Amino acid sequence: MIVGRDGQNHWVVVETHGRCGGLFADEAAALRYAREETRGHPGAVRIAPYVLVLKVNMDAPMRLPARR
Repeated sequence: MIVGRDGQNHWVVVETHGRCGGLFADEAAALRYAREETRGHPGAVRIAPYVLVLKVNMDAPMRLPARR
């Protein structure tokens, strides 16, 4: 997971292969999410020294959990 800021200074997390990610209110929230997603694996979370871009594909089907 890569943690950094986008061009508008928002905190962003992007999975290395671009499969998931999100925008966060602050650095602590972004780091917490990244650590949880990587299950605390050493070296799995990196801080980007460059501007990150979170791309969202609105054409992809959204999968929602089944209702009980």
